[in-house]
Amino acid sequence: MMTRLHNISVRSQLIFGFGLVSVIILLFGLYAYFSIKDIQKINAEIEMHVTEQATAAEISRDVHESLSAIDRFVLTGDPQYSRLATQTDLRVSANTNVLVSMMGNDLIVQQIETYVGLLSDRSGLSRQIIVAVEGGDSDGQAADLVARIRMIDDQIVPAVNRILEITYVDIEKRQRDIDFIFSSSLEFLAGIVAVVLVLLSFVMIALRRSIMRPLHELTDVADKLSHGEFDIVIPVYAKDEIGLLSQTFDVMRNKLRESYASLTKEVAYKTKQTTEALARLKDKNQKLQDTKLAMLNLLEDLNEEKNVIEGEKAKDEAILSSLGEGLVVTDMQRRVRLVNNSACTITGYRPDEVTGQLWPNIMKPTDENGIPIAEEQFLTLKVFKDNETLQTRYFYTHKGGQIIPVSVTASVMKIGDRAVGGVVVFRDIAKEYEVDKSKTEFVSLASHQLRTPLSTINWYTEMLLSGDAGQISEPQRKYLNEIYAGNHRMVDLVNALLNVSRIEMGTFMVSPQLQDISKFVNDVVSDVLVLAKKKDIQLTVNGNEKGIPMMLDGKLLRIVVENLLSNAIKYSSQGGSIEIGVVQRGKKEQGGVVRITVADSGYGIPESQQHQIFTKLFRADNVVKMDTEGTGLGLYIVKSIVDHVGGTVWFESVENEGTTFFVELPLSGMKEKKGTKSLT
Repeated sequence: MMTRLHNISVRSQLIFGFGLVSVIILLFGLYAYFSIKDIQKINAEIEMHVTEQATAAEISRDVHESLSAIDRFVLTGDPQYSRLATQTDLRVSANTNVLVSMMGNDLIVQQIETYVGLLSDRSGLSRQIIVAVEGGDSDGQAADLVARIRMIDDQIVPAVNRILEITYVDIEKRQRDIDFIFSSSLEFLAGIVAVVLVLLSFVMIALRRSIMRPLHELTDVADKLSHGEFDIVIPVYAKDEIGLLSQTFDVMRNKLRESYASLTKEVAYKTKQTTEALARLKDKNQKLQDTKLAMLNLLEDLNEEKNVIEGEKAKDEAILSSLGEGLVVTDMQRRVRLVNNSACTITGYRPDEVTGQLWPNIMKPTDENGIPIAEEQFLTLKVFKDNETLQTRYFYTHKGGQIIPVSVTASVMKIGDRAVGGVVVFRDIAKEYEVDKSKTEFVSLASHQLRTPLSTINWYTEMLLSGDAGQISEPQRKYLNEIYAGNHRMVDLVNALLNVSRIEMGTFMVSPQLQDISKFVNDVVSDVLVLAKKKDIQLTVNGNEKGIPMMLDGKLLRIVVENLLSNAIKYSSQGGSIEIGVVQRGKKEQGGVVRITVADSGYGIPESQQHQIFTKLFRADNVVKMDTEGTGLGLYIVKSIVDHVGGTVWFESVENEGTTFFVELPLSGMKEKKGTKSLT
């Protein structure tokens, strides 16, 4: 009975002992389960931080590539670099959004908030640079914008580096947490084992040390497991609770070994990635430092070049200041950008009074009667339209009120093939003007006085030819006809000289009346048919059948058309052809014009002398050799009249093939102008 009771006591103690051990093992399993969950969560955070590091490193690289693309775009103007800069900016924005979506660390959030605003400013500056360079960058704005982007990058890169440092610190912290969990698990396991050993000691004492050896061996196993010896073999003594405990220990050992191996491998992989990312970041930082050094060297070179340019600029300014003629440089809007000392002396204005102002508003040109020149006739406007150098005479008003006659030359200022402004050169011709005026007055007086004796010679010659003084012989008639023809040439020359003097003195009037210009031209053509028939020249008129009514001064238009037609007949060979055209171009309310064309198949004008064709007393070499009649004043008178009434005249000519003259008059008609004389 005592033996039975002893066995029952032993069984009860074994049941109690194994029950207690089971509870403790269950607690350890729960602890191990939650520890593994914590380790998995920490692994997920490590992966997120590694992704943050890779994204931050990519942002740093893209910021550098964007700055490089912008620099190349500013230097070369090549649009592929502007597209590359835009693409890298988009990648930076996308990666920033990725970082924002992660934002698991308050310090990282703070760094992202630091440079998100800078990144927005940077994108705006990039777009401004692209717009400035595509617009020409005339004021050097692009360089300033690039400098501002570089300042922003100097703030963005430290923020990105700070993110990398924070993530690296978090990874190390998480690794320490894993080590802490693992060591805590081992400590907890060791604690449980210790408790179990103590309890089992009492049980074993009660069971007369019947199960102490297996427990001792299991204790040794637990100790080895706590030191990471997961390859040990756990003995299984019997198919009882001790054996089940041994099997449980073996399962736990296998799971711990697998978890530890997996964790060790993952930590090693993450550590390797972090190390590589830090190495790449270090390399990028070195490259940034090298780029910074290169930019500093470039700035030094630019400063040296700037000093050279400033020296050349000072020389140019000294040369411009020493010029005797007035010089004004304008932009495409005719605003003054540069004025030299002579220009200020002639006009009476200081440089600061004209710089930045519209030149036509400062110097409003007038004719010698004080009548303002029409704006469309301003040289500073016509040179941009015609794209050629033009010259004329104006009257400027000095700041003090004096009227100054000036000779003005205007041309387009170009950089390569692109027009960037205009250059106006003028000089005071007061003395020359007085000499010319006196000369013109003399010519006018002399010509006027010559008309009376010439008229007398013409009258008496006609009387002799008609037989009023008796019969004359054929030789006498021949000489009288020569006298009569020469007298007519003298009359034409005197009339031409009178017209020139009145044109130059500005005394001739414009008295327009409503007329059909097509019919008017036809009438003038009819008057010269006799001259054309003498040389067997065919005249063809291409007019407007509907008619073109407009305000015209018949005398002035007749002088223009007769001169062009008579020149075409004179300078065409026997049996040639002449075409006269009158065409309306555009509508009156839209600034339309009437174009008169006179095209001949004559001798043409040598290309080397075409620029002189509208000057006084000029006749081309190829017609002078033929001894063709002419005064050399007709085309000068034509251009003066057409310019005076607000029209335009030009020509196209090929030597030995013919010449075509074009006259355009505004459909609005000629404007009435007061004067003391009319042209003849």
